[in-house]
Amino acid sequence: MEQRRPRIWATLHPFFESGDIMGRKVANSGFLRALFQADPYDAYHFFLPDYNSCASMSQILRERFPDAWRRNKVEVMPVAFLPRHIKATPYHCFHLSDCVRQFAHLCRLRNFMAPECFPITGTTHTLSYARYSADFLGHVWTGTTARDAVAATSAAGQAVMRAYYRRLREAFGLGPEFREPRVVCIPLGTDMPDPERLLAQRAGMRAKLELERDERMLLTLGRFSHSSKMDLLPLLRAVKLAASESFACAGRPEEDSVASAVRASGWKDAASGLNRPIDLSAVRLVLAGWTDAGDDVPDTLARFAQNLGIRCTIVKRPDDDAREGLYAAADMFISPADNVQETFGLTLLEAGAAMLPAIAADWSGYRDIVRHGETGFLIPTIGPADTSRTDVLAHIFYDNQTHLALAQETVVQIPALALAVRALVHDSGLRAAMGRAAFERVKRLFSWPGVIAQYVALWDGLWSFPVEREMFRDVTHPLHFSYARVFSGHPAQVLQKDMLVRISALGQALYRGKEAPAFYGGIEERLEPQAIRRILVRAMKPVSIGRLRDIFGPGPEEDGDCIVLWLLKQGYLETVSR
Repeated sequence: MEQRRPRIWATLHPFFESGDIMGRKVANSGFLRALFQADPYDAYHFFLPDYNSCASMSQILRERFPDAWRRNKVEVMPVAFLPRHIKATPYHCFHLSDCVRQFAHLCRLRNFMAPECFPITGTTHTLSYARYSADFLGHVWTGTTARDAVAATSAAGQAVMRAYYRRLREAFGLGPEFREPRVVCIPLGTDMPDPERLLAQRAGMRAKLELERDERMLLTLGRFSHSSKMDLLPLLRAVKLAASESFACAGRPEEDSVASAVRASGWKDAASGLNRPIDLSAVRLVLAGWTDAGDDVPDTLARFAQNLGIRCTIVKRPDDDAREGLYAAADMFISPADNVQETFGLTLLEAGAAMLPAIAADWSGYRDIVRHGETGFLIPTIGPADTSRTDVLAHIFYDNQTHLALAQETVVQIPALALAVRALVHDSGLRAAMGRAAFERVKRLFSWPGVIAQYVALWDGLWSFPVEREMFRDVTHPLHFSYARVFSGHPAQVLQKDMLVRISALGQALYRGKEAPAFYGGIEERLEPQAIRRILVRAMKPVSIGRLRDIFGPGPEEDGDCIVLWLLKQGYLETVSR
């Protein structure tokens, strides 16, 4: 019976990151946690930059996934070990937590060294940094195989990636032989909380926030940044408008989608509430999220809300427990996103899992998550038709300047937002129904086990695409250059096959074990002890570089030359005059 080949998953990324809390970090750590819980593979290999990062990651994996660690299913290695393992290990797939920078170059390494073209995938996060166009140009080359895929987290993100590739093809005149990775759509996921736990947390957090029994809590959670997340001033204006006696649903175009959905829902209090102002004394707006030390944006928002007569509470840098408590305490979740860096909307998943109806901008990946009129309301948005001025400045400005410029040209319709607030504030039945629908939708489509199952199916499915292995082995990447050629003028001469070398007195000591070599971290993987010993034996008498190269057989000359040059550098070999 043929022995089953082990299925080994590998990556170049740690997935766990320290520092500021951002959606990407939450999503990446959630992905890895869910992968180990599903445990679909025989082994998991992590190749990280250096020994320090390996030690840190090993500690994390040992603590968080003790069963996999105890069974020796996890191996963490410096990236210097990658070439040897690529060459010798039958990997099932490599997956990167971000598809941008290393994706195409890992494909080139696989093509060059691996016995088989295993699938390589990477996930999208923010896609709007100007420098990414150069990185994505690197994706489009003749060495991309049918087994390489970018996993966009939303339909909007999928459209962005395809637009990038299409634009780059046109701009550089790339023919059909230049292939880009296939772009599939797999969402991010979230953990489903225990509803009873949420109920238990609700009273405690509402007491902590000093909310009255009948006070409605409107929650917004995200980074406090009008340049990289969302402008919250229109939300404050919308809440104020919802309380205005003079504001009525007058059939304006921007109001139609919300008003129609409310009337179609059949909830009478919500329908009548469209023309009934909310009582600001019975509403609390809670703005929570990450903020940098010394940032005055949260306090400015609080003052602006106070001037409008809105009861507003600012919660800075909530930890995981506090975030969960905020979701439990809230009556609805509001996210008027307007920034191009937002491609998914992880907080909307968390809110839905906490049974909260959502009021969200009809924006990017938000429309994948919120079902208008069923799990919440999507507020109409308007964006610019022309960005030529911003386009030419994008590579000169900082990214947050570009994002701010674009966000201030993006409209989240305030009247429609105000109507959605009125409908949900006035009708507890509608809130509950939408909250239950949101919970079921997130559980069905966005819980981590289901998302991981989609990835496993992707990695398995990519193997079904035929790849002519040898066709790709010698295809160089257009962004790769030969250091030996480009910097050939730096040394006085380069290694030639007719150069003669022989073992030195120091080399004799090394050969006899009386000398201990010193290897710098990150280079020792290239200096195999057996190869060193074979070279020293062959060099007991003067020998040409060409003859030493014969030791290593076919393959790149650098594999053997790097050892010879290191032995010369450290004085274990010496050159011989003819």
